[in-house]
Amino acid sequence: MQEAVLTNQANDWQTVVRQLASDPMESPLFHQKHMTHHMLSDIDQRWTIDWVHCFLIRDPALVVNS
Repeated sequence: MQEAVLTNQANDWQTVVRQLASDPMESPLFHQKHMTHHMLSDIDQRWTIDWVHCFLIRDPALVVNS
């Protein structure tokens, strides 16, 4: 399904940033899951500088099997 996903999603990081920075529900809070292996060195992360961030850290002993 990788090809289907890639053809139906933006894959240019600037386009994705514009989508993530827009708030379609006009809510002051919303969840975005950013994974470290997706944060490549050539992607400028300053677009998040004015946001309030929350880090959810799970206990490894409780999720080792997942």
